[in-house]
Amino acid sequence: MSKISIIAAMSKNRVIGTKNKLPWNIPDELKRFRQITEGHPIIMGRKTHESIGRVLPNRLNIIITRGSIHFISVI
Repeated sequence: MSKISIIAAMSKNRVIGTKNKLPWNIPDELKRFRQITEGHPIIMGRKTHESIGRVLPNRLNIIITRGSIHFISVI
């Protein structure tokens, strides 16, 4: 059976991003995100992908938009 991990984060006032960036900087959280997602497909929205500014290495990046789905592999 396949395993699916869902990762989401928001501030106490329910903010998930501001000005195309995360509203916080917690290195341990980013490290944990990398540990969970490396070697696995990752699905994100277009705006999230654009805010990162690059494809995430060692993962199949699946970018979803209102009208299409894009697959970018850098594994």
